[in-house]
Amino acid sequence: MPSYTKQDLEDYARKVEQKAAEFGLDHYEVVYEVCGHATMINRMAYSGVPFRYHHWSFGKAYDVINTSYTYGVGGLPYEMVINANPAIAYLMADNPLAVQVLVMAHVLGHVNFFKHNYVFKKTYPQDALASFKVHARRINGFIDTYGISKVEKFLDAAKALEFNTMRMILLLEEGPSEPEEWKPRKKVEEPAEDILLFIRDHNPMLEPWQKDILTIVRDEALYFLPQIETKIMNEGWATFWHYRIMNALELPFDMQMEFLKLHNRIVQPSLGTVNPYALGFSIWQDLEGRMGLEGLFSVMEANRDVSFVRQFLTRDIMERLHMFAYKKKGASEVVIKEVADDKGWKDVREELIRWIGVNSLPVIKIVDVEPDGTLVLKYFGDGRKLDPEYKEHTLRYVELLWGNRVKMLEAPMTNVS
Repeated sequence: MPSYTKQDLEDYARKVEQKAAEFGLDHYEVVYEVCGHATMINRMAYSGVPFRYHHWSFGKAYDVINTSYTYGVGGLPYEMVINANPAIAYLMADNPLAVQVLVMAHVLGHVNFFKHNYVFKKTYPQDALASFKVHARRINGFIDTYGISKVEKFLDAAKALEFNTMRMILLLEEGPSEPEEWKPRKKVEEPAEDILLFIRDHNPMLEPWQKDILTIVRDEALYFLPQIETKIMNEGWATFWHYRIMNALELPFDMQMEFLKLHNRIVQPSLGTVNPYALGFSIWQDLEGRMGLEGLFSVMEANRDVSFVRQFLTRDIMERLHMFAYKKKGASEVVIKEVADDKGWKDVREELIRWIGVNSLPVIKIVDVEPDGTLVLKYFGDGRKLDPEYKEHTLRYVELLWGNRVKMLEAPMTNVS
């Protein structure tokens, strides 16, 4: 059992807040919830949100996380925070005091990022939790009215396509989306990347509850999309600030050692994949040395991972982190494709950019509706071939939502070295 009290947590929360304010770290109010491992697993399964609608995918996620934790295959996150105003952050009840204080400092970095980074401007944090609660009530009501089998089949298709949406987030219209009045169209004026929105507004056979589900799934995807688009920046920013705040607190020796051990684990590079904490932290530290703290805030506000990495990931950082690109050879073998040396570091960086954020998702757009109602999709490749299974599933789910035949074209491939 922890050897500290609730008062200890409250005292350190105030100290962390004070240090954050001294550094100019403006943020939403944060509400902390101390919870056990069972509650944390539940929150993880539901992406941190305390209430979601009924769907088997959340139960599957819970089972995977719980089994992994129970058998010691994987641990639980040391921090989790919801982008809301006020924000909600979870503290694991069994964590040592030093870990709890680190989590508080880390959370303030995240909440500062939520408040000021441009891609979060349209996540409406003041309404987020209420919206999730309303969405859960509506979909659960549809299940009660129309039956779980019918609703789940439609919901499965919508969720499978949820991130086939506008990738340039600031181009979205202000406020929650509402269905347009349906108008028959034989030609799509511009390729439509927002598949759920197009189907909702141009499929006359949809019932009101189905349109509502498409709106809910799309709106929730747009809430989570900024977190996908800023994973490296956001985790690096929070790690940068927990490191600075913790070192400024003048902790007792045992707590300082506990903090340093955990911090070093957090920023340990991962073999075969990118640790966003380590990469983001390294870039922010490098930028601090070049432009000072004031410059960091400007960079944080105006970028997402793609622009951040392209502008600020240097050869020195990549060499220090031993970064390289690899490719598959045969069914199970991989070989090194390029290393971050004088000749290859830019190629390694570009390869990373191709896989961060939504760049890992194929770009598929609606380009036409034929006279017989056939919906025409087109895959816009960047040198990567569309996986046949992914294509098959996409066509099946779009066809279910569209209620008519669907086919897919493929644009000429652009060679990417």
